[in-house]
Amino acid sequence: MKLWETNVEFERMIDRCEWDDERKAWVDQDTGEIMTDDEFWNQLQGLEDEHDRIIEWCVKMYLDDLAKAEMIKGEIKRLQVLQKYHERRAERMKYVIDREQHGENRDFGFAKVSYRKSKPVTWAPDDEQKIIAWCFSNGHDECVKTSYEVRKTELGKLIDAGEQVTAWAKKEEKKNISIK
Repeated sequence: MKLWETNVEFERMIDRCEWDDERKAWVDQDTGEIMTDDEFWNQLQGLEDEHDRIIEWCVKMYLDDLAKAEMIKGEIKRLQVLQKYHERRAERMKYVIDREQHGENRDFGFAKVSYRKSKPVTWAPDDEQKIIAWCFSNGHDECVKTSYEVRKTELGKLIDAGEQVTAWAKKEEKKNISIK
């Protein structure tokens, strides 16, 4: 039986069965089935037990999936450390190759070492704000990267303080489940 079926059957029994004082029994109004008081309550208890068994299984599955997710997270961290190690090692090898090649192209058969000319834009760290201001004041907004994001914590503080923030932002009470 599925979880929703236990709920439906439980409600069906409650809605359709009525106590008959003359017979001293429960009567299903749709089928005419007659059940003793013990039979009726045993069926309801059986449905409740089945419902509890299914919920227990769901909790076990949740905990199992959570444990697997934690194992995967640990494995990802291990692989990230390994990845960083190999990336740093490759960068060191690239530095050694660059130092020893002196800017000369070379073909090894399985790999080629080559150099290309580039002209990157550079500036002193202290000058970045000056460059940004110049770009904005001279209409070159496309030269500046910007990103905006709402800070929920700060917005929540404004709402708590009684500030009418916007028609779109509000705080809603929510129940968060915790399974341990």
